[in-house]
Amino acid sequence: MTTAITIHLQPEQLAALEAEALRRGTTADRLASELVAHQLPRAETKAERIARMRHALDEAERFRRSLRAAGVPSIDAVEAIRRAREELEERTAGWPSSQTQTSS
Repeated sequence: MTTAITIHLQPEQLAALEAEALRRGTTADRLASELVAHQLPRAETKAERIARMRHALDEAERFRRSLRAAGVPSIDAVEAIRRAREELEERTAGWPSSQTQTSS
């Protein structure tokens, strides 16, 4: 099923679309539809999404190993976040938005 839409083109854009459609042996409508379809991202399947995530995790692991091989010490991410949170709380302790609001 297709749905008709209206698009607004500059005269030179319409002329280029019609010329290209003629060159390809199709209509301007069909060519415009093909051009739009090729520019829009297609929906990723669950299997593709999982494969992409696994690839990203594999790349992260390779990066982590290269850091260790270069002598960069590993860090405890949870501890780093806890310290950053404490530092942020210390820096913003006097800010009005950091004060606890109590309702009476």
